[in-house]
Amino acid sequence: GFKMSQTHYCSPYLLQITDTSLGKVQNWLYEFGDGSDTNIASPAHLYSNAGNYKIVQTLTGPTGCVTKDSAILHLRKGFSGKEEINSLTSNVIDNQSVLINWQNHPDAFRYSIFKSDDEVGFYHYFSQTDTFYKDIKVKPAEKVYSYKITGMDSCSRPSADSRVMKNILLTGITHENEYAILNWTAYELWQNGVKEYILEYQDSTGVFQPIVSSPSGKYTDLNFFSSIRQYEKCYRIRAIENAGNQQQSLSNVLCLPYTAVIWIPNAFSPNADGLNDTFSIKGISIKDFNLRVFDRWGSKIFESNSIYEGWDGKYGDRICPAGIYSFQLNIRLQDGKNLFHSGTIHLIR
Repeated sequence: GFKMSQTHYCSPYLLQITDTSLGKVQNWLYEFGDGSDTNIASPAHLYSNAGNYKIVQTLTGPTGCVTKDSAILHLRKGFSGKEEINSLTSNVIDNQSVLINWQNHPDAFRYSIFKSDDEVGFYHYFSQTDTFYKDIKVKPAEKVYSYKITGMDSCSRPSADSRVMKNILLTGITHENEYAILNWTAYELWQNGVKEYILEYQDSTGVFQPIVSSPSGKYTDLNFFSSIRQYEKCYRIRAIENAGNQQQSLSNVLCLPYTAVIWIPNAFSPNADGLNDTFSIKGISIKDFNLRVFDRWGSKIFESNSIYEGWDGKYGDRICPAGIYSFQLNIRLQDGKNLFHSGTIHLIR
């Protein structure tokens, strides 16, 4: 006596019933299985919740004869279009990719990822069932990329868009070796907002250590130069969500090189008093090093390929006399430039 627009679908669902009975009908009665009914011949009925509903059609003819028909409607939980996928984190991986994460929604059959390369226009980028995606077609140390997620239920109906996730872009400039000015973009948009941005630097063991916590996107590091044994200072930003899930997102790693500097003494006194006991070259951003020292006859009496090894005023085990000695210095800087310098050093006894 009737047919349904769907027999298996997702809630909420507006079911359309079409009467297919033959002959004269004086009265229609439909019971929808959720406690409601109607006398309309071909009614529409909204089911808000998932479940299995038995729909019964009762027809009464002019002579009082009654006939019945029934069918089952199977509804799975689905999207109404108002549900929102909860975006979690956006982390820069090795300055080469962006890893985004979002919270699983129990009614999502798959997820659609939308991307923007200009923070304005979004386009469909990928669809999958996982709740994370690693985007390798990016340059996160150069620009900001935006992402949002839409869930799709098993009936291919979308949820609302998630909040936008963006990689944090950290940039900076230096003034010689005195200070660094750092700037970073905001992370958007956590459910509870951003609690703080923590600026970190990488220590000699490769571990990131905090410098400062800031609610803004700018900081001047007045302690930029930290060690002559390093060629550069590397930073990153760690954003922390305000309350709620306490999510964290990491920026790109920004490495700012030190300006090359070389210190060459003009005298030293190897008398074991702890002051200027060796002829030692100091420098910043030196990659390769060669120092040779010659006596007044031009004979080489010392050579070193390490900036941390200086001349102690001896030739082998023999103590060299006080006087003027010449030296030659060959250096290759971290940026690839080669430097040569020759001069004299005064050995004082």
